[in-house]
Amino acid sequence: MKDGRKIGTQAVPETTRAELVRMMVGREMKDIYPPKSTLAPGGTVLMNVEGLQVGNRVVDASLCVRAGEIVGLAGMVGSGRTELASGVFGALPARGTVEVRGARHTRMTPATAIRLGLGFVTEDRKSEGLLMYLNVAQNVTATTLRRVSRFGLLRAKEERTAGADAIREYGIAGARPAGSVATLSGGNQQKVLISRWVRVCTSVLILDEPTRGVDIGAKAEIYRLMRELTNRGLGILMISSELQEVIGMSDRVLVMREGRIAGEVSGQQMTEHDIMALATGGAQLAQTGGAHAYAH
Repeated sequence: MKDGRKIGTQAVPETTRAELVRMMVGREMKDIYPPKSTLAPGGTVLMNVEGLQVGNRVVDASLCVRAGEIVGLAGMVGSGRTELASGVFGALPARGTVEVRGARHTRMTPATAIRLGLGFVTEDRKSEGLLMYLNVAQNVTATTLRRVSRFGLLRAKEERTAGADAIREYGIAGARPAGSVATLSGGNQQKVLISRWVRVCTSVLILDEPTRGVDIGAKAEIYRLMRELTNRGLGILMISSELQEVIGMSDRVLVMREGRIAGEVSGQQMTEHDIMALATGGAQLAQTGGAHAYAH
């Protein structure tokens, strides 16, 4: 099924995963990831992080994100990826310097991060991201209440308009501004979260596991949205446990190991082997583990 229509029926022995993806999404599996940007060296640095330490989980981490690029943050589970992102955004206490468009801060808070134009889509959309008892429009406008208020009072019409605009622009299927966000599919819930943060994000959008728990069709749509955002001049810092996603979407990949950034790969070095070598300290992968062990 695709968009309410029957696309076809296939016998299991006569089909492949790639063929199922083509039928569900409408294009070949190799075309799921949009073309990468062709960045000129030395592009505008939107965010520069120096010597960040988050408790005992992240030690002396430094990185930068430039306009128009997606920087992947890879590593084994427990390597400190989410803690690093939370420290940058101020969701966890951190020491170090975060500079956004020339404004340097040594004590970041979420309020400061939002004011500087950062956005943060967390990995657990239901418990940390969405407001499950509120409707779609209320979720979309949660970070920009002043835009839909006057004299401190919410204006329902402006709120509904913002929700309708997000539904149309981000292709949130089956949604109504006044409809419950809890009844949407995982992929459409994720689009609601992204639309919320894009409303305030003018510099760097942090995406922690942006396609976790969504179907292949929704993944393709989220990938397209990500590239559209970078084409507008935003930067994206993406955490992902899926190696194919990291390689397919990232312009550069930073690899973490035991709370530290172990190295960076790009271009021809952006392979599963090279990322895993950095993530594991060069240890040989078990024959039964491989890339699967990376994600789980």
